[in-house]
Amino acid sequence: MRPPQTIRVHVVNPPGQNAKDVEFTFTNETRVVFDAGGRYGVSDGISMLPPPSFKGRLMPGGGVTRTMPAAIPGTYRAYVSWRDRSGERHLSSAQIEFNGRFTDARLRLRLPEATLLCDMTFERPDRTRHAMPGTRITFFERPSGSLSCGRAPYGTAISDPRQIRTGVYDLVSLSTENIDDVPDIPRDIYVSSIRQGTRDVVAQGLQITKGENRLELVVRAGAGSIQGRVSHKDGRPVHDAAVVLVPEAKGRPLIAYRQGRTDQHGDFDLRGIIPGAYRIYAWSNIRPNEFMNPEFMKQFEGRGQLLQIAERQQASMNLFPLDEQ
Repeated sequence: MRPPQTIRVHVVNPPGQNAKDVEFTFTNETRVVFDAGGRYGVSDGISMLPPPSFKGRLMPGGGVTRTMPAAIPGTYRAYVSWRDRSGERHLSSAQIEFNGRFTDARLRLRLPEATLLCDMTFERPDRTRHAMPGTRITFFERPSGSLSCGRAPYGTAISDPRQIRTGVYDLVSLSTENIDDVPDIPRDIYVSSIRQGTRDVVAQGLQITKGENRLELVVRAGAGSIQGRVSHKDGRPVHDAAVVLVPEAKGRPLIAYRQGRTDQHGDFDLRGIIPGAYRIYAWSNIRPNEFMNPEFMKQFEGRGQLLQIAERQQASMNLFPLDEQ
């Protein structure tokens, strides 16, 4: 009998390919919109699963099967790290949608299809640009998967080519490390532009093709902010209400979404806002990330307050929960 809360992964090595030093890992990657100290975006979920212990070698045409516990429904991913004949390490992965029932999945080891070179710079008010140290940008593949591009010395970064597949990716987050230690770079930075040749990556997504891909990212100071209060119709503050800022831009880029929760006084504070047009919504009771569901948002179409956020603008407004109207 198959245990219900279980995912079984079949790892397959294609014929003609040796795979040594194979390591299998497994994680929960359900998407979560986060707010961490004014840095916003969409991140993978945090896995509470124990790391599997499988390590070994797969002969050409060989395989191995691992059965993993999965406590809750969601998006999971299995990873296999391995070395080829030359000793170079690669990473293959498979996304698994788990609905709470026994699930079979297949992961095929394959060589990388592409590499990504990222040039990251900070643009000062005089339009001069300087390398942006300690920066990582994260993309999600349509419709699934993830891709990160981290820093190297002097702001030029080469992503890990072992994880890259061809396809279109959406920008979801920008994070910085030790930014307070970098002279003349303020905390209120935002993504000003990301270009891939003539392609606007924020609006159109990152197009990964076979071979080398180059990306140019520019950040600026002057992100906007919104402070305010959520109240019931009788004036009582709403504690723990969800406040969500949704971009009006075509395609609604994920990097522009912001969300927060009210405190015991009903107050909220959204920061790191990319200048542009938005609608702002508030709910007293909403499931996590439900606002990312187009079907859910249809019933609130046109009911969010429309606003334009300029560079360095500090807006203030009061809101009423939409689910109480």
